[in-house]
Amino acid sequence: MLEKLRNLAPTLPLFAADAAEPALSVLDQYSAYRISGDDAETFLQGQLSNDVKHLCDSQRGQLTSYCTPKGRMLALFYLIKAESSYIAIMPSEIAGNVFKRLQMFIMRSKVEISPLADDYSLLGLHQADSLLSQELIPSDDTYAIASQGNNVSMRIAGQPSRLLLLADEDLANELTQNESLLVGNDRWQLADIEAGIPNIFAKTQESFVPQMTNLELIDGVNFRKGCYPGQEVVARLHYLGTAKRRMYRLAINASERLEINTEVFVEGSEQAIGHIVNVVELEPGLYSALAVLRVEHANNDLLHTDYSSKIEQLKLPYSLTSESEADNNAGEK
Repeated sequence: MLEKLRNLAPTLPLFAADAAEPALSVLDQYSAYRISGDDAETFLQGQLSNDVKHLCDSQRGQLTSYCTPKGRMLALFYLIKAESSYIAIMPSEIAGNVFKRLQMFIMRSKVEISPLADDYSLLGLHQADSLLSQELIPSDDTYAIASQGNNVSMRIAGQPSRLLLLADEDLANELTQNESLLVGNDRWQLADIEAGIPNIFAKTQESFVPQMTNLELIDGVNFRKGCYPGQEVVARLHYLGTAKRRMYRLAINASERLEINTEVFVEGSEQAIGHIVNVVELEPGLYSALAVLRVEHANNDLLHTDYSSKIEQLKLPYSLTSESEADNNAGEK
């Protein structure tokens, strides 16, 4: 059943026929990995930007990043604690190499990393809480989780409400048997863009420090935890500086298809002032995107790509000024 749906995915509509009705996205471009063993928490705590110990009560997941020693993100993913192990969810195109790299640092620790079995599926539920049993509906708090048997759901930021669901074969088949509920994977990507949530794909690995993608503004970085690769760079920017690049939400008209990592320019300069992080085509020639831009140029009316005639900045659902930046700006006045 699910293999049939994966083959069907390219032809699915971006939106449900009625935007107020529940909809499902089969998130087949993401993979889930299990990290288990007696030392799993300690190991992950020393590798990731968020505080893994906050997951100890299993009632909340988190967004976190894995960085190079220079603070550049190799991956950005959701992390959930499931009983005595952890489940990490990230784009499939980078997952294999990311976990192969993590394996190198296990050394003698009691940690095992393996892909979740093929009989699990990742589903994105749009305004579809009503399709689940009460036990699988988390609270309204972002990153809140709920579980029932082998199934785990997590509340993801965005409106209308949405859930990331790790479903076993029985539940996945039950939910997807009504093909009229299905919408394309891009609908999930668009919801991320509207919520100001970045993704890291192969083309943007090692391109951004977490703050460039607003990660600390959406609870993806903890500045009070211990060391991890790149921690000095990330902490220095937080405590001593103001981010010179930030991520913005854009509407772009373009004559040719825009891709992740497309350069953004300001008129009159041949030097790029930013790059597209995520992008979805809403209709022919019209795109919704997140882009990391130099702050001093972000509000310029003359931004463009090689193929775009117009770029309009749209509002994000959160402020772009962190507490540390607000303190630094106040001290400069």
